[in-house]
Amino acid sequence: MAMSMSPSKASACRAGVILASAVGLVGSVHASEGSTLIAVASSVMPVAEALKSKLQSETEADIQLAGGATGTLFAQARLGAPYDAFIAADQTYLDRLGHQGAVVANSRVTYAVGRLVLVGRGELSLNRPIDPAALGAPLRIALPNPKLAPYGVAAREALVRLDAFIPVRYKTALGTNVGQTFALVHSGNAQLGLVALSTVLGTPLGEGLRYEVVPRDWHSDVRHDAAILLHGKSNPLARLFLELLVSESGRAVLGSHGYEPP
Repeated sequence: MAMSMSPSKASACRAGVILASAVGLVGSVHASEGSTLIAVASSVMPVAEALKSKLQSETEADIQLAGGATGTLFAQARLGAPYDAFIAADQTYLDRLGHQGAVVANSRVTYAVGRLVLVGRGELSLNRPIDPAALGAPLRIALPNPKLAPYGVAAREALVRLDAFIPVRYKTALGTNVGQTFALVHSGNAQLGLVALSTVLGTPLGEGLRYEVVPRDWHSDVRHDAAILLHGKSNPLARLFLELLVSESGRAVLGSHGYEPP
């Protein structure tokens, strides 16, 4: 990731991506007192909040995070929302913004691969039939809206495989994003849900809720990209934030929230 850094800060380039040292990030010239507005996919918000806290504890930077479904944030950015950077939950929407000339050249990075989980109450298993009597009827399975949330696409694919373990008919309930989808299960409005692992790790599960990680070969990889948008082209704080995201420190935070390296 071709991001500018002061000469005193060490970085390594692999596959065109700068993996910046966390030690050298916080002191970046001009960024420590700036401000930035960053669009963040809902599933990544716990990570972004942790990185924001790190930067703001060591600098006077003003970092604002706008959360939402990746598709919703994409639509807002396309309509001129003043986002300096976009931390997405997939690659497709940044592809589309790139084709429209809204992404700063050489600023894009694949920062993580997300995992999908099945969450619900009682005993869950992905290698034997689910007991519908233990869940109650009518059975509802919540998943993120595939038209808005990248995890919805993965959930729809995984649901095809999950069908083999559900011996009864069921209805689906769509959430706008992974957070809303998890809320449907947490509130009891759906007995089961397919959401991001980062969501269940970053949210109190509640009494009786459990989760199982969905096998990776049940769905397409959910590869996460981030980039500087044109509005943030001259914003050093936006670049600093993405450098922290792909740094060793950022990788550790991502890992603690269930993300795998790209």
